[in-house]
Amino acid sequence: ALENVNARIYYVRWLDMENRRTNTETEHQAIVRALKARNPDEVAALIEGHIARRLDHIAEVVQRGFGEIYTRR
Repeated sequence: ALENVNARIYYVRWLDMENRRTNTETEHQAIVRALKARNPDEVAALIEGHIARRLDHIAEVVQRGFGEIYTRR
């Protein structure tokens, strides 16, 4: 499942990592802490929030990425 998710978001991640790395790492670390604490409700909430924030951002990133691809000289 993780390989499937990674394959689907690779392009967006590649386009926008320089702007999101710190926030993404912080969110991933919080998810791992909740997993280690065996707190399924917190894990679910953190993952849902992380995905929701990324979905809100994806369209903007893809649009900007295509703009950069087709306007670079």
